[in-house]
Amino acid sequence: MIGLGTLWKNTLRDLLATRPARRGTTSPRTLAEYDTAIALWVQLTGDPPITEITPHTVNNFLRLLIAQNGRSMATLNKYCRHLNALFALCGPTSFRHPDRLGLVQDTPWVKPPRMPRCPAKPAYTPTQLATLIAACFNIQPDSLPASYATRPILIGRWWAAIILFTYNTGLRREAILAFRRSYIIADTWAIIPAQDSKTATPYRIYLNAAARDIITALPTGDILFPFNASPTTLDRQRRAIAAYAGVPDYGLHGIRRTLATELKHLPGGETVARIMLGHAPLDVSDRHYADYEQLIPAVMEKLQPLTRMPTHDTTRDGTTQPRQTLDELNPSGV
Repeated sequence: MIGLGTLWKNTLRDLLATRPARRGTTSPRTLAEYDTAIALWVQLTGDPPITEITPHTVNNFLRLLIAQNGRSMATLNKYCRHLNALFALCGPTSFRHPDRLGLVQDTPWVKPPRMPRCPAKPAYTPTQLATLIAACFNIQPDSLPASYATRPILIGRWWAAIILFTYNTGLRREAILAFRRSYIIADTWAIIPAQDSKTATPYRIYLNAAARDIITALPTGDILFPFNASPTTLDRQRRAIAAYAGVPDYGLHGIRRTLATELKHLPGGETVARIMLGHAPLDVSDRHYADYEQLIPAVMEKLQPLTRMPTHDTTRDGTTQPRQTLDELNPSGV
């Protein structure tokens, strides 16, 4: 740990080189972003000593930073946040922040540029999803690339299960393909572990009746979707099925957006959507006062149902027979 006297007249560039400023960060990308932020600070302000940084210095830096071309507002916002983290490190120590250096009593702060509102990305309508699922069961060999046209029923049925499971759980593609039966607790809940979470933080999802039906219909192994295929192959399959169905291909993430849209129409659905999709933390009232053991099942069971996994096939003469199970279709061959 570098003492107070050592850093008293040093600059932000010197501070970044110290271990306390790194705060245990090991990501090469994050370290590179810090270096770029400091390089911009040095270029636009001359890197004055920490104790001589004034609000005028900070405001002038922000004005010059925005005037530069070639960087998006999101990138500039990120650099400002990195600088603010370094400024905060220079502030007074406290019970909550014992690692601060106490170089200044009032820390400067760079107001990040206002972020533009991102345009809404497309989502499937429930009707489009139902059409896509129907296509999964009806797709013909000549509608698929030759590399896997010999197994259209296998591919179609597995994709119907993936689409339905994504719609009813809101999981990302990586979490869907990694989902295991061992994640399920008390039949109706599942814990998504850190390694399958985008934020590397475990979270819990509810399995409504439709999701439970899919789990029951799939093979009994631990991995729910034991595909032996690359992401590129899976993308080709999905696009081929969407083209056959005559609907746009918005990917599995488009199904997550459909779930969010449908939940938004239900009372309490907006809060449930944030939990099921694994998004930002909730506010105090939602975190500590809402009973999610009741709220989430009540909302998720009201979700507009889509076509469920059929249990019988209709033959050409109009008779029905039990549908071949996915176990018998050998998913390892996909």
